[in-house]
Amino acid sequence: MAEDLVSEPLLSIRGLSVEVDRAQARALLLDEVTMAVAVGEAVGITGQSGSGKSTLLNSILGLVDQRHLS
Repeated sequence: MAEDLVSEPLLSIRGLSVEVDRAQARALLLDEVTMAVAVGEAVGITGQSGSGKSTLLNSILGLVDQRHLS
């Protein structure tokens, strides 16, 4: 049973995309993000200002309005 916990990722994301309506067009904020985090693993999210770090983390936590998720 302990082996099952080790083989399963703590967090698994496949193909996460986030779009929002902006004026008369849709803006793609995240495009097909895929990642897995194992139990005991530490992950750092880095990038330039406006690159989608907060949007990614808010999406993982379920804090992005579901109407904007694609």
